[in-house]
Amino acid sequence: MPAPSPDAEAERSVVLLEGEVPSPLNPPKGCPFHPRCPVARAECSDTPPETVVDSVGHQVSCHLF
Repeated sequence: MPAPSPDAEAERSVVLLEGEVPSPLNPPKGCPFHPRCPVARAECSDTPPETVVDSVGHQVSCHLF
């Protein structure tokens, strides 16, 4: 197992999301994250993305993957 890097936090970039978190009682159509996503496309506002599982078991629900 690799030793943790003391500089790991310094290597991460911070992404500040703008906008409000949508209401769980009235979620947006399509991807629930599209109103706050900086790379959202037209399909994001209409179609919910499928969940994809990669070779190590990570899951993502995004039209870009």
